[in-house]
Amino acid sequence: MCLLAQALVDKYNENHNLCGDLANEFKDVVQYQSICENRVWYYHLNITTRAKGADGFSHGIDDVFFAEVKRERQGQHEELVVSCFCMLKPADNGCCYGCTNNGSPDMKHPSITDKYTAGHLNAYLPFGCRREFSDSDDEEEAEAKLRDMYERALMSQTFWRNSSHFPLM
Repeated sequence: MCLLAQALVDKYNENHNLCGDLANEFKDVVQYQSICENRVWYYHLNITTRAKGADGFSHGIDDVFFAEVKRERQGQHEELVVSCFCMLKPADNGCCYGCTNNGSPDMKHPSITDKYTAGHLNAYLPFGCRREFSDSDDEEEAEAKLRDMYERALMSQTFWRNSSHFPLM
């Protein structure tokens, strides 16, 4: 992930004509989350950078960026396509069900939600998979989430079986 993040920051600097003391220097990948929507995989990342001042020293101010990268298959090759890379403002706090539902509720997103593609469907990763597991996870919370997913699936099946909204062919 760090190599991808470094490449994103370098491309941002190039696109914004930032070089030398004005260029952003990659610092860290703070968070990342895999999201699967409509059989397409996306990655959301929060990246921190730091710009040097005119004197060549960092002044302790980190900038936070949001990135969305889409995984695309081209025959036997796989490509990572950047669909969004932007600096976040302190007030940015866009909604993303993909991150919230799958273990990254603290991930920061742009407030203008049409800047990124994934995360607008209120869904979970396939088979309830999470990106990371921890022994400290609350078992009751995990059980409640599993029950909720199961009940939603049952309700959905019951609706379609009993539905007279659509004619059967």
